[in-house]
Amino acid sequence: MVEVLSENQELKENGKIVRHISGTTYLFIPFDYEGKKYSQISEEISNGFSIRMRALWCHEDEEIMLILEYLDEEGNPKYQWINDENAPGIELFCVKNAAIATFEMLTAEVVEEEEEDAETEYSDYDSRFSLEEFAAQFGNYELPEDLVKLYEFEQEYGVETYSECFGLTINDDKTGIKTWSEEEEFYNSFIEFAGANGSGSSYAYWLIDKDLNNCPIVVFGDEGGIHIVAENTRKLIQLLTLDTEISVDFDYAYFYKDEEYYEESENKEEFQEWAKAQFGFNAIESNEEADEIVEQAKRKYKQKFNDFLVKFDIEISKEDDDE
Repeated sequence: MVEVLSENQELKENGKIVRHISGTTYLFIPFDYEGKKYSQISEEISNGFSIRMRALWCHEDEEIMLILEYLDEEGNPKYQWINDENAPGIELFCVKNAAIATFEMLTAEVVEEEEEDAETEYSDYDSRFSLEEFAAQFGNYELPEDLVKLYEFEQEYGVETYSECFGLTINDDKTGIKTWSEEEEFYNSFIEFAGANGSGSSYAYWLIDKDLNNCPIVVFGDEGGIHIVAENTRKLIQLLTLDTEISVDFDYAYFYKDEEYYEESENKEEFQEWAKAQFGFNAIESNEEADEIVEQAKRKYKQKFNDFLVKFDIEISKEDDDE
């Protein structure tokens, strides 16, 4: 794998080969350390997991080093496992498969956007449903005007083209929500309406009012955690202007844009200009601004939401227990 990647033209031009796909970074990079030459193949998974798996080849010794790391919020190793290719256990399996997956991603043919058919589906979401079809999942609830405006924008520009990994969806069977509780009172208290990130999390209205404009928005994490995110549709749209997907784990849901790896969405500027014209707010530009919007919603609704979850024997986060 190192031999093949070392001949790649992108490496010769940029000094590395990198792909950022749905919250995961695939990287090949050569470097020198303590007088020896190394090549690294790595996969880093964000989306609330913050895991980095690296395979290093030492050109002089012809030895392989495998590293599995859990990262803190700043991307620094919090816990670390290091061994060679003869190590037993799940760690070896994870890092080995990460290296192979990275190699496949970095050697895959890149399809130029202009070569794609105009009818191509966007990511995992199908943007070709009508407003009537989208509204059907809301039952007797009237669609908020802000959500209708967002639907019209998305229909014009495309799913996932204006804010990373975000797209409106039809989720009328509540399959995902039922994995949390099969009690009818619970799953009928939510309406999912959008994909939240590249790993399968989703946004939903928590139905505490007959008017959805007065209903907060929660995120259901694909690997755990249900969290209040925004006070209403407009606040969610404001969060989307940061152009980074939400990270969700059991204890937290947060927006974090890593400027080192950030790639601007195709229609980010059009979306930000649209949001300014429609709602009068400027696009948010920092993680701290996003945190404040989320915190405002939590201050208003979190205690009530926690009481609701406990009612159905759903464990709340340690953050909430501490408070």
